[in-house]
Amino acid sequence: MKRVGVRNVSLKVTGTAADINGNAYVTGYTNGPFEKALISEKQDMFVVKFNPDGTIAWKKQAGPKRAKGVYNTYNVFTEGITVDKFGNSYVVGISDGPFGDNAVGNLNGGFIIKFDTNGNQIWVKQISIPGASIFPKKVAFDENADCIYVAGTSVNANFRTNTTLNHISPGPRDLFILKFDKNGNQEFFAQSIIYSDSVIPHSLAVDPFGNVLVGGQSDIDLESETNQRTNTRGFLMKYDFDGAQRWIQQFGPHEYRKSTKITGIATDRVGNIFTTGQTSGNTINERSKLVGNQDIFLTKHNFIGQVEWIRQIGTPGETFYSGGIGIDLDGNLYSTGITDNNEKDYQVIGGNMDLFLMKFR
Repeated sequence: MKRVGVRNVSLKVTGTAADINGNAYVTGYTNGPFEKALISEKQDMFVVKFNPDGTIAWKKQAGPKRAKGVYNTYNVFTEGITVDKFGNSYVVGISDGPFGDNAVGNLNGGFIIKFDTNGNQIWVKQISIPGASIFPKKVAFDENADCIYVAGTSVNANFRTNTTLNHISPGPRDLFILKFDKNGNQEFFAQSIIYSDSVIPHSLAVDPFGNVLVGGQSDIDLESETNQRTNTRGFLMKYDFDGAQRWIQQFGPHEYRKSTKITGIATDRVGNIFTTGQTSGNTINERSKLVGNQDIFLTKHNFIGQVEWIRQIGTPGETFYSGGIGIDLDGNLYSTGITDNNEKDYQVIGGNMDLFLMKFR
């Protein structure tokens, strides 16, 4: 275990990634001088690279610069990080300041920033449409196409035309996926514009064949053409490399006040899809009760979206929060999260919540 910090400075970690050489990358945001003095004068983002032995290779801090004569202070919030095969890291998030090489004025929106393997900032691009609110959530790298995908939610944004939707009210949050090349050039990939309720992604992955997979939660029936409102259920969508949607799968109980969401996606070499998430219901049989206050689950879908199995894990009276999922070369699955589980074999070590790591064969 490694601890990193600065006296009297807060650090919030929001994402981790690893490269093929065993280096680890951590991103988040800070309210103080972590690597250098605050740039935004309120809250900056940071990235730390750790060598395989846990020593720090480098740490970097970035944020929107205050223009001369302007006395605004800005916030930067990171959401996700990914690393390509060359060790370049990409971070997405949101900023209330002009954060990007392409920024024009103080446009609220998202951003994507690239650092090379030595920690040099290569570029930062602002993701914004005047009159719209944009919230990038996840980022993934496609090794075959050498490009980066960004998934998030937006309000009143039409990414196909790069204009607003002209909603009278703020409107729901729509799912979007954008594509960036290694130089930061943005390209439209996919968007689900649904006028009734929100579609929120919490996970993003690219399979070995270049298909894009996104998982999250939604309050509408995405599998029907009517898009009727329903309970909060988990969803898994698959897009091909051209941005055409191949299928949607939703699961989780329809029962009122029950909630299910996918928080992590992993794929194997033949295109099978594994997810993890959390639920306040029963994902296997919605007529049955869940085990604890909130359980975690794992699923396996084949490449055409058929469910091959679902596993749900919980402890009576305890709460589990899901994190991410990974798969090794032998096909073993690893799931992470946090819990207040006090069962004999898994008693909370200290504090109110502990991290957990589960392995499945």
